[in-house]
Amino acid sequence: MTWLLLGGITAFGVAQMLRALAIRVRNEVAVHDLKCRVAELQAKRLKQVMLRHGLVPLEDAEPELGEVEFVDDEPAPSPERAAA
Repeated sequence: MTWLLLGGITAFGVAQMLRALAIRVRNEVAVHDLKCRVAELQAKRLKQVMLRHGLVPLEDAEPELGEVEFVDDEPAPSPERAAA
């Protein structure tokens, strides 16, 4: 009975150590991802500032994701108006 209790306590301790290790690894991965995102945003912001001040020619500027190109300034006529 005593050995069973000691084995249970030991198994519980090992499980808690593994849990703590898994939490630490998860947090390190999250911090790394955030650092990568911050570096990406800083580079994007630096490029915007350089473009604004004319340090990078507009021909070399890559279009940002999320920008929309407008093909027509006027909306397409509705079928009712076209028939009239």
